[in-house]
Amino acid sequence: MAIQIGKGLGEFLGSVHAWGTEHRAECEIFQGHTEAKAIAGAYYYGQLVPFFSGSSWEPKALVSANDHFVQGDFWPGNMLLSLDDQGRLKNIMVVDWEMARIALPGMGKTSKAVLENFFSL
Repeated sequence: MAIQIGKGLGEFLGSVHAWGTEHRAECEIFQGHTEAKAIAGAYYYGQLVPFFSGSSWEPKALVSANDHFVQGDFWPGNMLLSLDDQGRLKNIMVVDWEMARIALPGMGKTSKAVLENFFSL
């Protein structure tokens, strides 16, 4: 089941990025989500304390990024799995989209290999 989950999530992430590339007009609504971009940038680059304490650190490149649509908080805790009566995987739902934004490509990805390894533990 772990490989099935990892493959499904990898395909989902690919489709989210492809959708964002193909639907630039729809993604414009997320372009102004500068708070999510700034918080994610601080998180990814280890600057949370200076960011929230009001220091001068500003993720200008991250706030102005307009490359890809990303979910913004993609980790196993935001995945709901539905199983059939025999315990087989029926559906995977990804929740918690308030950090969705336009971002640099690597800021919204979890690799298929990482997901397969996580779910096989």
